[in-house]
Amino acid sequence: MKQIKIFPFLAKLILRFIFFDNVFVMCKGYNNDFKNFTELVWEDDKYLDFYNVKEYSEFQLWIFKDWRKKTNYKSFLCKKMSDKRIIWK
Repeated sequence: MKQIKIFPFLAKLILRFIFFDNVFVMCKGYNNDFKNFTELVWEDDKYLDFYNVKEYSEFQLWIFKDWRKKTNYKSFLCKKMSDKRIIWK
């Protein structure tokens, strides 16, 4: 898995036009959670203020090399559901 830090504009652009199952736009600071990254979903987050650095401190693009192993992400990431979002630790 690759984690690439990206600018807010690029995060919004990628989130809008993403069509791959192995690429995730992640945000730190969602729901005042500054320790964990939360997956962003365009349908829910298109009105998010991506440029508010105080609330959303960091954006990352997570790319998993083998999309067929998507179900095995639990082996190295802890997931929990909260408000229909995946929070990755």
